[in-house]
Amino acid sequence: MSTSSVSSKGQVTIPKAVREHLRVEPGSAVEFVIAPDGTVVLRKYHESARPLRGALRQFAPATPLSIEAMDAALADAVVQQEDA
Repeated sequence: MSTSSVSSKGQVTIPKAVREHLRVEPGSAVEFVIAPDGTVVLRKYHESARPLRGALRQFAPATPLSIEAMDAALADAVVQQEDA
């Protein structure tokens, strides 16, 4: 368990072991989540993927593929991988 003190400005230094575990680096955002039981969870903040919406549209086939076509393509890929 790691501990840290709160400064007069309300700042806390995240212990090195916790930073490494969360892969938090200078400039990373973190969020504090209050759980229903009252505990507080610190986790690395991940921005919404919403701005990326539609970014891959240019690579989509002209006609949407059916589930069967996707299954067949995956099966072919597995066979090719096994043959390699």
